[in-house]
Amino acid sequence: MTKRTKIILIIIIILALIAVAIWYSSGTNKNAGKSVVLQSESSSSEDQNKEFSQAKDILGILSLLKTINLDLEFFNNNTFKSLYDFSVQLPSSEIGKNNPFTP
Repeated sequence: MTKRTKIILIIIIILALIAVAIWYSSGTNKNAGKSVVLQSESSSSEDQNKEFSQAKDILGILSLLKTINLDLEFFNNNTFKSLYDFSVQLPSSEIGKNNPFTP
């Protein structure tokens, strides 16, 4: 055999091995996909359980809010009434154009 024929034969063998490897791996992926579907279905039920427990927690907190009693007598206290408001009034300024992008 010539050198050129040996190189072509080696390339054909390598391509055949690659084709067999791809064919073999694609056959095993079909079963792996089914297991992924089953896992996603079980994870969705777990998500529903988490959402249900979170909803129960929220309802519990809302029921606690109904039991809160505020003592409004605080606002009638002389100390509260003696507080000073330090807020600053901002001066009014001219409003620009309706559309700042118009010339």
